[in-house]
Amino acid sequence: MKNVFNSSVIFFLSLVYSSVSIAQYQNPSPCSQLIWEDNFDGTTLDASKWSAQLGDGCDIGNCGWGNNEEQYYTDRSANIVVENGVLKIIALKEDYSGKAYTSARVRSFNKGDFTFGRIEASIKLPKGAGSWPAFWMLPTDEVYGSWPQSGELDIMEFQGKTPTFVSGTAHYGGPLPDHKFRGLIQTLPSGQFYYDNFHTFAIEWDSTSIRWYMDDINYHTLTNASILPNAFPFDQRFHVILNNAIGGYLGGIVDNTTFPQVMEVDYVRVYSIPFNRTMRGKGRVYENTPNVLYTLPGDLQNENSYVWTVPSGASIVNGQGTKQISVNWGPYVSSTPVNVSLNVTTACDVFTLNYPVTLYQDACNMVIEDAENIHNAHYKFSTNTYSSAYINNNPNAVNASSVVLRYIGNSQEVNNRVVYNDILLSDITAYESGSKVLFLDVMSSAPIGTEINLRFQSSLFATTTNYPAGIRSTCSAHTAKQGEWERLKFTFSNIDNVAINANEVDELAIVFNPGSSTDVIYFFDNLKQGKVQQGCILDDVQSATQGASLFTYPNPVRDNLTIQWREEAQTVDLFILDVMGNVVLSRTNVPVTKDSGYPMDLSALSTGTYYVRVISDHKTLVSQLIKM
Repeated sequence: MKNVFNSSVIFFLSLVYSSVSIAQYQNPSPCSQLIWEDNFDGTTLDASKWSAQLGDGCDIGNCGWGNNEEQYYTDRSANIVVENGVLKIIALKEDYSGKAYTSARVRSFNKGDFTFGRIEASIKLPKGAGSWPAFWMLPTDEVYGSWPQSGELDIMEFQGKTPTFVSGTAHYGGPLPDHKFRGLIQTLPSGQFYYDNFHTFAIEWDSTSIRWYMDDINYHTLTNASILPNAFPFDQRFHVILNNAIGGYLGGIVDNTTFPQVMEVDYVRVYSIPFNRTMRGKGRVYENTPNVLYTLPGDLQNENSYVWTVPSGASIVNGQGTKQISVNWGPYVSSTPVNVSLNVTTACDVFTLNYPVTLYQDACNMVIEDAENIHNAHYKFSTNTYSSAYINNNPNAVNASSVVLRYIGNSQEVNNRVVYNDILLSDITAYESGSKVLFLDVMSSAPIGTEINLRFQSSLFATTTNYPAGIRSTCSAHTAKQGEWERLKFTFSNIDNVAINANEVDELAIVFNPGSSTDVIYFFDNLKQGKVQQGCILDDVQSATQGASLFTYPNPVRDNLTIQWREEAQTVDLFILDVMGNVVLSRTNVPVTKDSGYPMDLSALSTGTYYVRVISDHKTLVSQLIKM
């Protein structure tokens, strides 16, 4: 993330330089073409393609380059080396012009400016905490105004303090301080030293979307629709920047024992793109999940063949040779991501796409999103302001997390919602049948009884503007508290569109008070799945001690069990389970009145041994054996 705290540098530069582009990409050819490159084959930086930026930013009113960075940029041979087909940007620990470090920053401003295309570089990352190398782009002309209004595209950023991942981010929004950004991280390959290997980082960018890749794996996508109501400023020419910053707000504390810190660049290339190479599918899958779809969308002109490959333990049910396959996943093997791969041969090109998939064990419960540590979902968009790590100012026994999720209601929107994609979900029919349920911690000032929906939808049909199109089914819950955390259990409500197949569902929308405009602020956290069939609901389920139960009951008469309540409660859920833990009878939202009796008809059950289980506030109050 660059120039966050001071935007004057970008505006200044747009006044100084001309607006001529030598490689603007506007009209793609039928086939992908290389339109600009530097393979660093010489012995010095090619001045026809790159210019070095100098200093610490103070001379243009942008000290620390807007990020409190600690280096002074030079064009010296000590900081910029071109040799053996590689550009080396070298950060040194040395006192220079009032700074403790030197490094370099080069850009293609007015020498390589592009509107759309595939922008790609092969980079070996430096070693050491405090290093902050980046491969990124800024607008050349700032048609829409100073930063961040005209946008910024971070193709790759790396922090030496967290050497296991890189990030890709887009910045946009209104005049400061109305800065918005969307980004995701991609984990570097396990078992490899990040500083011993080159990795290929790229974006593929057209008039409606930007797709981020590491080693040809698409890990992040931004569309013009996904940032509404903000404008999509990425329809103008941008130039490339390569730099190796030290310290600063993102680089952090510097390890002075790791210098020099060297960022190596094997090449930078820009291609035209005739089509979308983004695969679509589920990147997080439970073991033994059937009929998971993987698709190459879009209209490929001149295509010849499609050859899909899936890892051992998975099988292609149908679709081999087409742009979409259905995969049956087998048992859990490990948490290491595996690839669904597609080799495409066209009249223009041959290329292979890899879609990483992580397989999860289908345990009793699974955290899908908890704001602090576990993120088995990707935020896609919201109808108003969303925060992914907001301070929990009112912790209690239900939710004591330090940070939570927050959504500020939009009073002009009748269906306030937050949408996640690439989310870890079971076969959707499990939620619709009641064998699995979802839980969410919620706190708001909304009136007691306010409805909240979890809606399963398909990105094949749902967009950011056509709600409720694309929704297959809905689970619902109602608030019972105001101004404090509560854990809501979402039970199946209805099928919205039977024409949408269960295996086409790849998104989850949280809809707050559906059908009603609101400016209420909702805090939420701990989206979890529970497996009812195995008799386990949540990892924090607690069994009460004998004698502390909410009820007593006589030994059941053959066809009837009467439960006598000892205390008052709002409602409870009752389950009869067989000895294997399978639910054979259930009653939900059962009212509880002290000293009253509640009958359960057991006539459908055969003689045998069962458990009766009572759950209130998602905790098991009692689970006791009965024989009949």
